[in-house]
Amino acid sequence: MAKRTPPPTAATPALADSDVDACIARLRSRLEQVEKLSPNDDTERNALSMSIRNAIHDIFGTNSQQWRSSADFSLTQWMFVVPSDPDEYAYAKHEAVTSGMANGKAKLRALIAELEERKAEQTGSPGTARREAADLFDGLTLHARIRDAARELFKDGHYRQAVLDASLAFVNMVKERSRVHDRDGNALMSMVFSRNNPILAVNDLADQSDQDEQEGFMHLAMGVCLALRNPRAHDLDPDEPEHALDCLVLLSMLAKRVQKAQRRAEA
Repeated sequence: MAKRTPPPTAATPALADSDVDACIARLRSRLEQVEKLSPNDDTERNALSMSIRNAIHDIFGTNSQQWRSSADFSLTQWMFVVPSDPDEYAYAKHEAVTSGMANGKAKLRALIAELEERKAEQTGSPGTARREAADLFDGLTLHARIRDAARELFKDGHYRQAVLDASLAFVNMVKERSRVHDRDGNALMSMVFSRNNPILAVNDLADQSDQDEQEGFMHLAMGVCLALRNPRAHDLDPDEPEHALDCLVLLSMLAKRVQKAQRRAEA
């Protein structure tokens, strides 16, 4: 009988730069799947949990601390006591799934950050670029909504996701201030910041110059959806920290204008 090949035993496998990049991309792909996962899809959630466990095993090895802490990885938090009442059970399951998915995303982000640090160490600059970028972030005076949406992700080195979440925060802010919740993207921005009959006016619209500025702001707001939010929601191409900071500064400037904008019409 042929002997079964034993599983890898290295605690921290030595990976070439290209291998690290592939491992990071694999975990980022799983993270994207979790973020898009419906909490009500039990079958898909269980399958994705297994896929994530396999990815962690393949990347870090059987004897690694990363695998030992992830061998029972699940996107559903265990319920130690299962309520018999249907309503209580439904509530308990909802809490278990919500907690499990949140913990799963945090775990994946931590593992991605660990691999990114390993890559930095292999190039001779362990974490230096991330610390410098974090210091630059702290030196910015960003609008609170943009800062809060991006801070943790940016400091963990997830620059693409930081810009994406900050873009979503800006869009949500426009919806809240305008009270328009049935539109999104260009349709939302063109309606809310219309040159002729805006819901939110960034100035007094007293003359041609004011109207031109209003129209220009509308195009900038549309650009947030087209150039910042949408590309990052559809692919995993990374952002460099400097570019991410530029995006966050732009989002902050726009958010500050939205905060001060006058609401002129009912949605």
